[in-house]
Amino acid sequence: MTEIEFHFVDNDPSFNKNIPPFLLSSEERTAIDSHWNSVNLDGRFFNGPVLAATNINTSPASPRLEVGLTDYAHYLYAASNPGSSTPCKNVYCAALIVTKDNRLVIGQMASRTAAPGKLQLVGGNVELSPSGEIDARECCIREISEEVGDSFASAIEMNVPFCIKTGGPSQSVGLFYLAHISLTATEAQNAFDLHQEATRQRGEEPELSQLHFVALKQPELDSVCVEHAGRMVDYLAPLLSNHLEQMARIPA
Repeated sequence: MTEIEFHFVDNDPSFNKNIPPFLLSSEERTAIDSHWNSVNLDGRFFNGPVLAATNINTSPASPRLEVGLTDYAHYLYAASNPGSSTPCKNVYCAALIVTKDNRLVIGQMASRTAAPGKLQLVGGNVELSPSGEIDARECCIREISEEVGDSFASAIEMNVPFCIKTGGPSQSVGLFYLAHISLTATEAQNAFDLHQEATRQRGEEPELSQLHFVALKQPELDSVCVEHAGRMVDYLAPLLSNHLEQMARIPA
C-alpha cells in the first residue's frame, strides 16, 4: 500500500482526449463479476462507467491524467482487494466547501451507499460529458448540487483547483477543489435540510445522511479526527491534520 500524498496544484488537470477501455484478462473479469454478484444481491448498486487513471503528472502548473474506462464492479472489487492484480485507480472529485463563517463542510454517507456512515468531502466520480470530454471542475459543481443542493452550488463565490490526492489503500485519485460559499453554517444546514426533503419527495434516497461543520482551526480539525476515528475515508484525517495552511488560503 502506498502512502497518501497531496500534490497541491495551481490549475485544472488536463486529460487524454480518446478514452480507451481498461484492459482486463478473462480471469480478472470473472473475479470481478463474481464479487459484484455477491455484493449486489439486493440490486442497490448500478454498474456504470468509471474512469481509472493509468498515468498521473502532478506538476503544479500543468497537472495531467491519462485515464481508461472501466466499470463500478471493477472499482468495488479493487476497493475490497487492496494490492490485487486488478487495481482501479478511479478518478473522483471532492470539494472543500468553506462557509461564510469559515466552517469546512464534511458529509456523512447514508446507509444505502457503498460506504455507510463514512465521513468524506462532498464529491463523486469524475465522468465523461455527453461530448466525450472531461471537466473535473464541472463534475465537482454537479456533485455539490446532487449531494447537498443547488443552493450550495449557486452560492459558490470561489472554486479553484486545490490538490491531487494519490496513494492510499484503494489507490484512487482525487481531484480536490476549494469552494468558498456565501452561506453561513446555519444557512447551509437549512439549505441542506430542504434539499434532503426535496430528494425524498422525488422518491429518491439522499447520498448523505448529515453534514458536519468544522471550524478551520487546528484544535477543531484534530478533534473531529479523534471523534470519528475509523469512520473517515482514507484521505480525510491526513488532510485535516496536516494541511490547514493550504485549506485556509484565499487565492488572489
